[in-house]
Amino acid sequence: MSLLFALLPAVLLAPVPKDLEAQIKWRLAKGDVFYVAMDDRSGGTVTAKAGGMAQPPLQSQTDSAAVYKYEVLAADGGKRVVKVTVMSFRVALVMDGKPLEAPKLEAGGATVTLTLDEQFAVTKAEGFKEFVEKLGGQAAAVWGGDTEKGTVEGLRQVFAVVPPKGVNGGAKWEQKASYPLGGMGSLNRTAKCAAADLKAATGHVVIDTVAEYA
Repeated sequence: MSLLFALLPAVLLAPVPKDLEAQIKWRLAKGDVFYVAMDDRSGGTVTAKAGGMAQPPLQSQTDSAAVYKYEVLAADGGKRVVKVTVMSFRVALVMDGKPLEAPKLEAGGATVTLTLDEQFAVTKAEGFKEFVEKLGGQAAAVWGGDTEKGTVEGLRQVFAVVPPKGVNGGAKWEQKASYPLGGMGSLNRTAKCAAADLKAATGHVVIDTVAEYA
């Protein structure tokens, strides 16, 4: 499974000479609004047993895409409150070569409000139940296994790719996260990040992220 965030528009850095180290960090203020596009493709093999007998393996494939709107409702000291709205969502599911019914997002989108600490970890999620009901169980599973902790962890990943220290263009680093899957254990995520382009003239940075799951 791979994720690519082509541009993080709210990640800013001070203009610096090309050869110097840049400290990348979020600068969120009340009223800030930005959008994130997600394009996700995954494939795998599903095995099962029936009556104690192993069944032939099935090949699965999932293609999904979504656009999120992030609104900063409050930014006081190290506490930040961010409202996340799913603006659009589509998914195509294929099992053993046969398309499955895809979940549909109702008009109006689904929203959840996250409270983040200084490290951008989620300390509170408001409206999660309504968020899942709006999306439907299958769609919610795309964000982390249809559990509150897993879903909000997925939504906060846009903040988590910031490097832990200063970087130069081309620098690489990793971020790890774990998504609980209810009674099915956990989905462990390793995001491999790279500062693809440091735009000193405009103060913007492009971060490419490829995530591996186990």
